[in-house]
Amino acid sequence: MSIVSEEYLELARRGAGGVNEAALETLVYWNNPLALVYLLVTEVPLYFPHLLGLDIGLVFMHNEFSAGILYNQTPLYIVALYPALIYPCYVLARDSGLFERRFGLLSGAVCVGFAHHCFYEVFDNFGPQYAWWVWNFDNPLVSLRLAAVPFASIVVFSLTPP
Repeated sequence: MSIVSEEYLELARRGAGGVNEAALETLVYWNNPLALVYLLVTEVPLYFPHLLGLDIGLVFMHNEFSAGILYNQTPLYIVALYPALIYPCYVLARDSGLFERRFGLLSGAVCVGFAHHCFYEVFDNFGPQYAWWVWNFDNPLVSLRLAAVPFASIVVFSLTPP
């Protein structure tokens, strides 16, 4: 199922000399609802653990931002951050030809995940230093850390990129 209608594709073929498959792929990626699902699955348990019956205590808190969602606990930029980080990683793997080789899907996925983890860890280290959020290091879940980032965060975002 395509996000773009057949009529649009036909018009593009006739008027523009063909369909730019890379642009169409980008359009489909950025309209991917799974990024929003990922946001809800990873962020909601951290902000509202009591609603899910989890007894994990306060793990971290975002600073106040001008635009927020989930009762102003999630800055709006988070919604675009996950796809904004994962897309260049996907393009890097795709343009390197990793998806075209033997075991292409596996090697491409591993490359995308590794690159995403590298890019995200830069953001994860800068966040506390610029007071975008603060970790509750009294909580045993985040007491073990590497510099400003708890190992729990490193593991979660290295194993489950969007």
